[in-house]
Amino acid sequence: MITTKTTTLQLEFVDPAGTAVTYALKDPKDGLDRAAVEAAAKNIIDTKVFATKDGDLASLKESRIVTRQVESIDA
Repeated sequence: MITTKTTTLQLEFVDPAGTAVTYALKDPKDGLDRAAVEAAAKNIIDTKVFATKDGDLASLKESRIVTRQVESIDA
C-alpha cells in the first residue's frame, strides 16, 4: 500500500461585489500562524496581485490548511 499526503494553504478572499475567490498554495511552510497568513494576505491585497471581473480583492474572508491523505490499494 502506498500512502500519499498533500498539504495546501487555501486563502479565500472577497472582491468588491462580495464574491468569494479562493487561491490554493501547495506545500505551505510548516508552523504557519494566523499573523503570518494575514500578513501575506494583506500583501497580496495591497499589491493588487490578483483581481476579478469586479475589481481588486478587497479582504481576506478565511484561511485554512487542508491535508489530504490517499492510500492506494494494490490489486
